[in-house]
Amino acid sequence: TFSVEEFQEDQWVILQQFNNDVIYEEDVYAAYAQLGDKKGRIGYQAGLRFEYSDVLTELKETSQTNQRNYWNFFPSAFLTYEISKNKSFQLAYSRRISRPGFWTLLPFFGFTDARNLFTGNPNLNPEYTNSFEFSHLNKFDRGSGLVSIYYRHKTDVIQRILLTDSLGFSQRFPVNLGTASDFGLEFSGNLDLKKWWLISGNGNLYRQIIQGDFDGEDFDADTYVFQGRLSSKWKYKKVWSLQLSCNYRSPRQTTQGRMLDRYNIDLALAADMLKGNGTLTFKIVDMFNTRRRRFIAEGEDFFQEVDFQWRARQMLLTFNYRINQKKKKERPDYYE
Repeated sequence: TFSVEEFQEDQWVILQQFNNDVIYEEDVYAAYAQLGDKKGRIGYQAGLRFEYSDVLTELKETSQTNQRNYWNFFPSAFLTYEISKNKSFQLAYSRRISRPGFWTLLPFFGFTDARNLFTGNPNLNPEYTNSFEFSHLNKFDRGSGLVSIYYRHKTDVIQRILLTDSLGFSQRFPVNLGTASDFGLEFSGNLDLKKWWLISGNGNLYRQIIQGDFDGEDFDADTYVFQGRLSSKWKYKKVWSLQLSCNYRSPRQTTQGRMLDRYNIDLALAADMLKGNGTLTFKIVDMFNTRRRRFIAEGEDFFQEVDFQWRARQMLLTFNYRINQKKKKERPDYYE
């Protein structure tokens, strides 16, 4: 439900021309089958999923409807070769769908800034991804590591674009722009340095090439991106635990400018009590208040710099009590 009010003569007055109510209904019917087997060191699995989607968008006040129906096939295949019990290689292929998020579909304008408007797009189609991946898994005494190289090709890729008029008013909205190709190296792992010290992390380094056009204008980008997470956890006397987590995403080029780097650090301290049935946790989310979305958009006749923070630093104190349920193990059996 959406409405706009204007302050007139000491009272708020509803502007009827902007009032509306959007109803979004999405029905997805699916059937799938898969089969797999293992012979010696070689294992395989193949699957196929069929989907039929029935989507209806309705604006009640203006009696506008947009109904779309589409069907898709999503195959997948995995081939695994075990070198030993703890080492294996895998070759994988899959086709996936990513439907647009709720906020990107809303057709209403934001009026918090009269010169810079944002709106969604109820005509957005889903993104489709064909993914090819080759990975190596290595397990050892006190941890494991996974390294993958991949290629992912997306169609109908959703991107937000910014257009301005001759008076300097700008409008930002999402569209199905074109294609995106990612070539990357991904890695993850965990390691028990000590009985009381566990470290884990993951990283993803890739090149992304976006090609698309809208209203006769090209929107292309070719960029390198790194994003990763590192977490360290310390335990003391099986009762106290302290965890520090760091997240980072590097700067990258966009179709109309560049996105600046983004990072944050979270801290959590937990204590088990009441014979292990209860846990008291104190957590600081975004400890240094750095998790911000910063980007620069520019074109022939505009320059825009944005610094946006969805939520500032938080401090949370929570208590959890388990009834007839033991706390899940956080370490392998060799510690018992």
